[in-house]
This record gives sequence, structure tokens and C-alpha cells, in this order.
Amino acid sequence: MSAVVAVALASWLACALGHWRAKTGELSLDAIVLVSAAWLAAVGIAATLLAMLGLFGAASMSATAAVGAALTWPWGAAPRPLDRPRDRPRDRMPARLRASARRWLAALGLLGLALALRCPVLDYPLAGRDQGTYTLRAQHTLRTGELSAVDPVLAQAAAEAGERPGPADLLGLYHRGHEPWRRDRYEAAYRPGFYLADVDEGRVQPQFLHLHPMLMATAGLVLRPSRVADVMVIHAALSLLGLLAVARRLWPRGAWAEGAALLWACAPLSVWVLRTPLSEGPTSVMMLAGTLAVLRARDGLTGSLPLGAIALGALAWVRGNGWLAAPVLLAAQWLVPRAESRARRAGLLLAAMVGAAVVVHAPTTFPYLHDELLRQLPLPAALTPWLLVATTVAGLSAWFALDELGPLRRAEDRWLPAVARHGPTLLAGLLVLALVAYLWLRGDPPTKPYSRLDAVAPLVGLPALLLAALGLRAVLRGWPRRPSVAQAWMLGLAGVLVATVGLYAQRNLPQLGLYYYGRYLVPELLPALLLLAVQGLVAIHRWLAGPAPGSWRRRAAAVLAGLAFAGLGWSVAGVLVRHPVTRLPEFAGARRVVDHLAARLPEGAVVIAGGEGWHFGHTWNQVGGALALAHGVTVLPYQTREAAYASLVELLVRRPAATGQPAPPVFLLLNEATKHRMRDPDQPDAIRIAGLDDLLPPPLVARRIELVEMFLDRLTPVDDGPPTRVTRDGLRMALLQVEVDPARASEIEAWTLRVRDGRWEADGPPGLRIRGG
Repeated sequence: MSAVVAVALASWLACALGHWRAKTGELSLDAIVLVSAAWLAAVGIAATLLAMLGLFGAASMSATAAVGAALTWPWGAAPRPLDRPRDRPRDRMPARLRASARRWLAALGLLGLALALRCPVLDYPLAGRDQGTYTLRAQHTLRTGELSAVDPVLAQAAAEAGERPGPADLLGLYHRGHEPWRRDRYEAAYRPGFYLADVDEGRVQPQFLHLHPMLMATAGLVLRPSRVADVMVIHAALSLLGLLAVARRLWPRGAWAEGAALLWACAPLSVWVLRTPLSEGPTSVMMLAGTLAVLRARDGLTGSLPLGAIALGALAWVRGNGWLAAPVLLAAQWLVPRAESRARRAGLLLAAMVGAAVVVHAPTTFPYLHDELLRQLPLPAALTPWLLVATTVAGLSAWFALDELGPLRRAEDRWLPAVARHGPTLLAGLLVLALVAYLWLRGDPPTKPYSRLDAVAPLVGLPALLLAALGLRAVLRGWPRRPSVAQAWMLGLAGVLVATVGLYAQRNLPQLGLYYYGRYLVPELLPALLLLAVQGLVAIHRWLAGPAPGSWRRRAAAVLAGLAFAGLGWSVAGVLVRHPVTRLPEFAGARRVVDHLAARLPEGAVVIAGGEGWHFGHTWNQVGGALALAHGVTVLPYQTREAAYASLVELLVRRPAATGQPAPPVFLLLNEATKHRMRDPDQPDAIRIAGLDDLLPPPLVARRIELVEMFLDRLTPVDDGPPTRVTRDGLRMALLQVEVDPARASEIEAWTLRVRDGRWEADGPPGLRIRGG
């Protein structure tokens, strides 16, 4: 069936590219980037809607792709210049530059280099990190066809809670929150990346927005569940081609465009992010595709703006930043002249994409949205999903009314030229204010809490920042100052960059471990900085070359510019040569451990994972989460010995006795814990040893199934540059099957407790002392 899905998806993309070619008469690099980005957005949204209905699978995705192929098939279409004003040329970029064989070979060479540095894609099979959350979300959806999950033990315990006290021991493993905004929406934390939306139903809601994990799940349909992260290869390829296409629009002549793409291909942060299953990968694809559509509009090709609107609207389906950028992009649509009715439809498409994203995600990922929006904006703590939807609908309605019916359009001739003339300068001033605020709040060196901008200098480098400042000056001098479709969209994109800098200037990060916390720069700021740095080199070259063509000065300027670019490239990507270990495949081999443990568990098994000591989180969150979401194993937390014993007794003794049903296979997955003394009385006191506690109170006995040692290598987080050292983590775990031993029943001692005259009294064997009230 995987071959059928692959053929259906490839047919959909081929039909979309054929539609472009039939409409425009050519198939260029721009077409590949724009159509592929829109296709990715459509595939991800379709997969999300299917999973919301619980219908995601190979058959449904194949049928959806077939429908998409039929809708995009160029039925009787013929080349016609409907996507550009008739009084403008076909394309301001000369055809010989668009179709040059040398340029295609350069693009293929850069693509090969970028993919070589980004392959193999890193596998993150463990829960507890964002990368693992995306991977496990995709594998869970592949296994169940749904977005959410149900914990069967909690659901059954809630159904029996009114009959006897035992189920409360299971429900009490997750501490409910009683804030008003949580009511009926979010009651307890489940594990990193997942929330208990309803403890009594055992309903679990996922973290993060849906498009990226659903694209990963679709890749799993084509390949296999263990290779869901391979979709990052597509993101890596499209981001490289997208930046190259954008750069060729900026510098149609010379090798500047290829130089900018080379910087992106070799930038260590870009390499790490685009081989890691994080949402910044697809976000960079959508941002670059949207930018390309806007630059094509600048060159007279406004017909590609709807595809750009789809790409930019898809940001609201990938990352929370897309929700924060949407008001800026929508406000920029007011700057599109009223006469450009066809171009203004792209703004309506963008608004529809954003509104649909809010309607879909508010009820399905609300706890995450609540936390994320409160972290970035001063919103009321009582925010609810339907309040969020109502606010969005009201905001979009007001936006549409102002755009179509309000006084803005009636007075357009008076205010629009002024905004177009002074808008770039105003945005530059806001950018300077944001940077001043960041520097004002920043310590030397930066201290906790950190800002996302603290990672810019260590990862981009001072030479690139200086050249980017020079390039920004050149961009402002050449910015169009007359109202037009392209100018409005360009101001919108520039506003998104300024807003991103302002948001990232906040100091709200708990730590600054690179590369992980530098990933926020990749979608918007890193491409902008690299392009501005190349623009700075272009400005220097033009100043050195002078106006006279063919002179010795021009040749010398070319040599100096080449040397300067080599220095810039070394400052950005030299770490790949000096320290190749920075491309270390982190956490390699972890999947083998998880799969091995899952293979030792029978169907219907319940695992209580964790133990004493600081390794509890690793065993419960990372390994237990992987077993639960990738393999469908029911996993409960081992919080304390007493709580674990209560869970075991309920599952193995009380529930079978009360219901008459056989007990499920129950296992303990215990991590190594450091003890202060051994149980052997002959050993000296205060000896610190590492051991696994496999002794259980009666009537339970533990039988060892497996002893696992998991050693994982990862980059050592640093905050002053790309990581160049390796940390090895070790985790020892024992898988034990717990059974009831009838022979140990005589070892159980029981007391009856009562309160008389304000004091506790105990009836039973001697030796029990009660303290406290």
C-alpha cells in the first residue's frame, strides 16, 4: 500500500507542476519551489483533517491525493499571460538567465552539497524533547489514525471509581489542576509533549501544531513508521532551492545568488535544524516560498501571489510564530491598491488559511496554545479555546470590513503614498528600537533568563553581522517607494522580520544550549541575515569596481570580493571543517533499545516506568513515552515505591477480584538509582552504590525479563558558538514482570485504623506506631 500512496502523492505534485506549465508555458526553479511548497501545505492540511476525523491511513491519503491530482490537472489549459499586467514584460529576469544550463548545474551541485551535509536525517525515537515529540506524534497517528490518544487504564479506573477506593490510586498518579481556564479542557500533565485533557476519560491531547507531524506521518505511510523523519530531506531540498530562487531574483547576474545559497547550504545551524525533525524546517520552506512569490510580484508576475499566500498562511499550521505574524501580513494587505482586485484575492486566501488554522487547532491543541501565547504575549490567563476562535473571527471580520467597506479605501489616495514612501524607514526605526531594547536588557555575558537573539552572534558570526548591517542600508536605499502590490507584500514580510526580532528580544529562555535554542533563528532571521550579508558584499564590490566597465579596478574588485566572500564563508561554516563532530548523529541507536523492550512485552501489557533517583524522568518520559506512543503500550509512572505498590496491587489483586476479569501482564521498567547504603548489613554504612530495586512487598514478586544498558552520544550544549564536544549519556534499566505469589499471602500484615477522642487507634499485629493527626 505504501507504493500506492507514493504514486498518488507524486501524481498530485506532477499534476500541479503541469498546471503551472500549462498556464505559464515554462517550468522554472521558481515553479518547483512555489508549487512544491503549496503541495506540502495541502498534503499536511488534508492529513490533519483526516486525523481529526480518525480516518488517517494509506487508503484515505491515497484517495485524497487522487482528488488533489484531479483538481490540479490542467484540463484544457493553454499558456496565457493572465498572471501579469499586460503592459509589463513577461519577466524582468532575462530568459537566458532563467534557463541557463550552467545555472541548472549550479543548482544541482548546491542541492547535492546541502543534502550531503544534512543526511542522514537524525532519528529521535525518545520522548521528552521536541524532536521526539514530533516523531512520536507522527508514529502514534500512523498506528491509530487519530491525533489524540486514550489511556485505557485511566479510563477504566474512572469508570470504577464510584464502586471501590482502589481506582483512586491510579487516578491520583496525575495531579489535577483546578485553574478555571483548565475546566473541561486540560486537567493534568501527562508527559512532555502531551496533556491529559480529561483524566476521567483518559483522553490525551498532543502538543504543537499539526502540519509538521502530519507530514511526518505521511512520510511514514510511504516509507515505514521508523522513518517518519525522512520528510526533512524534502524540507532541506526545498529550503535550499527556495533561497537560491530568492537570491536569483535579488541578483539575476553574477554568482552572488549561488554564493548566498552556498552560505545557507554550509551554515552549521541550518545543517543541524534541517536534519532534525523540528518544525523550523518546514517553516523555512514556507517563508522562502512566500518571499519568492513576493519578489516575483515585484518583477511583474503577480499571478504567483496566491501560491505565496498559501505558503505564508501555512505558517499558522506549523508554528505558533505564524499566528503572531498573521496580523502583520494581513495589515499589509490594506496597502494593496484597490484597483488591484485580482492581487487582493491573495490576501483573502491568506486570511482564510489563518482563520482555518485557529478553528482547527483551538479545540485540539489548546493547552499548548494557551501556554505558548501567554509566554509571548500579555494575554488574559482565562483564555479559552472558544474565546480564541471568537476573537479570531471578530478580528478577521473587522479586517475585511476595513479593507472593503471602511474609510481606509475611500481615503486611499491621501494616505497610501505617504505610507509607501515612509513605511520602510519606519520599519527600520522599529528594528533599531528592538535591537536597542535587546542590548539594554542583555548582560555581558548574557545571563539567565536568555533571549533567542543571544544565539545570533555565536552562530552567525561578527563578519556576517557587519556585512548584514551594510546590506540593510543598501536595501533601504533601493526599496520601492510607490504604492504597488509587491511593495505592500514586501512591507508585510519586513514587518514580520521586525516583529520577530522584537519577540525574540524578550528574555524568557531557561538556558542557551546551542544548537537547540538557536533553532528559532532558522526560519526568518538566518536567511535574512545571510542574504543581507551578501548584499553588503555586493555593495562593497560595486563601490570598489566603479562605473567604468572592463577596467583593472573592476577586475581587482572581483578578486577582492571573492576573497571577502571566502572569509565570510569560513566565518560562517568553518566549524564544519575544524570540528566535523558538530554533525554528530545524536542519540543514534536509541530506537533499537525501545524496539527491543517493546518486543519483550506481550499484547495488553501495562508498564510502570521510572524508579528512584534522578534517572526517573529519563525512564518514564523518554523510554516510557516511546513505548506508549510508538508501540501502543500502556505506561504508568513510577513516582514513589508506595505509589507503585498501590498501582500494582490495584492492577493485579483488587481489580481482578472485583471484576472477575484476569489481570493484565504488568511490568516494572526501573532505572538505576544511587543508594546511600547497601542492604547487606556486613557492609560499612554510607557506601554509595548504584542498583536496581527489584524487591517488592508481599504478595508480589518480580521476575527479571531484561537488563538494558543504553549509551547515547549527543553534542555538549554550549552558549558561545557551535557545539564541538560530545557528551555520552548512560541509562541502565531493568524490565521486570510482576506476579502475585499466593505463598507470600501469609506475610501480609493488616491493621484496622479508627479515630477515637481525636486519637488514632490501630487494631492488628503489634509494632505499628502512628504519628501525626
